Amino acid sequence: MQLFGLSEGKRVVGEIDKAIADALAREAARNQAAQTTRDAEVAKRDAMTARHSAAVARFAKAIASAAGLPPRDQELVHTAGLLHDVGKFTFPDHTLTGTTLTEEDWALIRSHPQRGADIVKRVHGYAEVAEIVLCHHERVDGRGYPRRISGDDIPVLARILSVADCFDVMTARDSYRSPISIDEAIAELRRVSGTQLDGHFVEIFVGVVTGSGVDFHHADDEDLETELRRQAPRGSVARTARH
Repeated sequence: MQLFGLSEGKRVVGEIDKAIADALAREAARNQAAQTTRDAEVAKRDAMTARHSAAVARFAKAIASAAGLPPRDQELVHTAGLLHDVGKFTFPDHTLTGTTLTEEDWALIRSHPQRGADIVKRVHGYAEVAEIVLCHHERVDGRGYPRRISGDDIPVLARILSVADCFDVMTARDSYRSPISIDEAIAELRRVSGTQLDGHFVEIFVGVVTGSGVDFHHADDEDLETELRRQAPRGSVARTARH
């Protein structure tokens, strides 16, 4: 079985859809204005988030590969990249479209790593992926969220995912901010190296961007399906997580 190939991916998406539906039902009970998008697939639920997740998954796997991490870790961070923003799917639409946000909205947005981890860990065997999702907004200086952990206390794969996430947010056309060039994004990654991001992985990523054949263009909507189809080593997350 592939780690996160198409058939495994669709199984996980189905389980996550159910978890999202449950979360939405609870949210609706508290707030009648909560959005209920439970019937859509992840790739159709929000095109921007689906595209972003596909790009981050690809970039994170490229960093892990260049860092010499074993294939299993490369696949774990790829899977976490696909799922890292799943916690946002219980949010009202206006929080994802770049409109003016209140402090209450920002507090909700900052809850998405915990919400996402709670959803992902409900899938059998995905506890490690859930931990990466939980920690992808932690900072090496300890000023991140939700746990405010720092340095080596942040899982290695979460530190990798953070670099990939930041790069795509800065360079994407459909981000909540105006896109900047790859050169400008590299300069910004280096500016926050050692405070927000792990400097080791920043430099590895810079090397990948400037010297590899990995495509760092802004991905299209259908790239989430492409990422689900990517081949992986034999053995599912569920199976290898017990080792």
